[in-house]
Amino acid sequence: MASLERVKEDIAKLAQRRNAVEFSEIKRIVEQLGKLGYSVAQRRANETYLFRVSDHRFGVCTHNRGDKHVKACYVKEFLETMGNLGLFDGE
Repeated sequence: MASLERVKEDIAKLAQRRNAVEFSEIKRIVEQLGKLGYSVAQRRANETYLFRVSDHRFGVCTHNRGDKHVKACYVKEFLETMGNLGLFDGE
């Protein structure tokens, strides 16, 4: 089981490479937060996944033609959500 400190480190690592983040990395972090006691949910809507962590929501579009990475705007939204939860201290 991942510790909360480890999850925070993983989030900070993603923030350092916003243009090279895979969907599976974001999904793994959300699942780890669920194991740590956070209320989480995810739902697929076509090529977008909608996530909820506690009372905060964000979406990630998995369709990025020719690239396996998600677009930086979705990573930014993820990081803003993690910041609102107190799990990320960055811009």
